[in-house]
Amino acid sequence: MHPTPPAAADSSTAAASSTADATVGPVEIVLVVCSAPGDPLVAVAERVASDLRAALAEALPGFLWRVRIQELDKPDLPSPLEPVELITDPGVEAAAEAGDFTLVLTDRDLVARYQAFALGAPSRATVTAVASASRLGSLQAEATVRRLTALCLNLFGRLNGLAPEHAGESYASRVGAVEDLDSMTGFTEADRAALREVLERIADPRIEEQEGAAGRGGRVAFYARALRENRREFLRALLRARPWLFPLHLSRLTTAALSTLLVLVITAEAWDLALRQPAPLVAGLSLAALLGTSAFVLSRQQLLIRRHGWRLTERRVLANVTTVAVILFGFATTYLLLFAVTAGFAGLFFDRTLVAAWAASTTTPIGPHHYLLMGGFVASLGVVIGALGASFEARSHFRHVAFIDEEV
Repeated sequence: MHPTPPAAADSSTAAASSTADATVGPVEIVLVVCSAPGDPLVAVAERVASDLRAALAEALPGFLWRVRIQELDKPDLPSPLEPVELITDPGVEAAAEAGDFTLVLTDRDLVARYQAFALGAPSRATVTAVASASRLGSLQAEATVRRLTALCLNLFGRLNGLAPEHAGESYASRVGAVEDLDSMTGFTEADRAALREVLERIADPRIEEQEGAAGRGGRVAFYARALRENRREFLRALLRARPWLFPLHLSRLTTAALSTLLVLVITAEAWDLALRQPAPLVAGLSLAALLGTSAFVLSRQQLLIRRHGWRLTERRVLANVTTVAVILFGFATTYLLLFAVTAGFAGLFFDRTLVAAWAASTTTPIGPHHYLLMGGFVASLGVVIGALGASFEARSHFRHVAFIDEEV
């Protein structure tokens, strides 16, 4: 069973009395309120917590729902605010350490990079979402409380893999405007079944809570066990991050990589050097480029969670492994894009006679495999130069791409 923090005692008692017949372990949601002391958002959060618990208990009565409120003194937050700065904030991480899900509430507007504005931003890698009350109306209005509750439930669904397709009455529906929150009344039966499947695994005791598990076999064994038990959550978080859009979201990386491609593909010396290399060497260079650039960017942009010491938790392991996978798959996508463009462009515009003249040291007749060799060589150098370009991306932008699944 999850331990109940002292700050959550009142909420947990109320939840227990309303769900005494729970047949599955507890699911704890931490509402982290980022505002100045005495801000109206604190009072609103208490009502949202109560409504959130009631809505989830009605939709999924087989679980013991615990909603804990944690206040963080953040009087000087900018507006608009980068949601990833709250998701990775040390105070938020510490407050959410013992919870299963974290919903960060703020009255600041959020930075939106892919659309006109954003009401919320979920991150499955960290099991955390940010909800903004800035555009929902006056904090003293009853409608604002309902909208913020609906937004929190929508983000909770997204953290558990519910993918909205269109606007509707379900809490899992797409949010295209603030008014869409007003029509949300509950989860559909399909939504409940999908949530139940995910939550039954999450409600089990975490690895670090099991006696002796955290110290048994060391860090590697803990990582292996956590990844094995959370393999579905890992795959879903990876898919929701959409690493194949990496080149589109990071313009400096893509510009630097494509510039490298254009320069090398029209340079005779580059063809001569590339075609002199054996295929295994180019394959090794490609692998080294992917691993090296991923490690460089992870370190440069400080994407791994290492705060509060090195204490291992199942949640932190999932966040770090997912982040590494997103970056690695993102660079793999960039590599494949450069490889395909190089080989296709060269095959279309450079005939074998021209290539043979440029690669004078090559004794074998020019064939399709030479174009593939050039593609691998250029793609390897391209991702390295692209990683250097990506290092100049704003840290908040890169972390947004790495952590934020979508903008609601």
